[in-house]
Amino acid sequence: MENITLAQRNQIALKYGVLIGLIYILIFTGVGVLAGNFIVYNVMRSVGYILYLVILGVLAAQIRKANGGYLEFKDTFGAIFVMILAANVLYFLYSILYFKAINPHFMDQMKSATLTFMENMHWPDDKIEEAMHKFDEQIAESRVFSLSKTLMGFAGFLIMDALFGMLVALIVRKKVPMFNQ
Repeated sequence: MENITLAQRNQIALKYGVLIGLIYILIFTGVGVLAGNFIVYNVMRSVGYILYLVILGVLAAQIRKANGGYLEFKDTFGAIFVMILAANVLYFLYSILYFKAINPHFMDQMKSATLTFMENMHWPDDKIEEAMHKFDEQIAESRVFSLSKTLMGFAGFLIMDALFGMLVALIVRKKVPMFNQ
């Protein structure tokens, strides 16, 4: 049985993390185009995130295969975390660029799509007005850059992805049978 070193595992995980990040950027950009349709946008975001997790699992299984077909939970999660970290850094930097330069009117598009959805669903006017007021606050906040809020947002997404990464690690891991040790 061939074992890869920690450095080799992390190098493979980093390469896969960059790949996942680029794929998720493409998905995010495609979904961003659909911001005008509230339901399609949210369905596509969910599908994109599920695809992200599936790709994460497939690539983690590839690392397990490179390690002779076995990888303990801590090693599996370590590789997954490296992938998540690399993918999140790429995605996070791109999302800042996207919201500030590529599509600075994204939040306005989301507000309009949400308003249309709420009107079509016959929400009460006071609920619609309240939601639109919250959107206006979010739009105003998004136009002011705050490093601490940006880093807190990044940390929140990293923690959430790490929790899902733990689940993927539980699925992908494979212990060395006792008689092989």
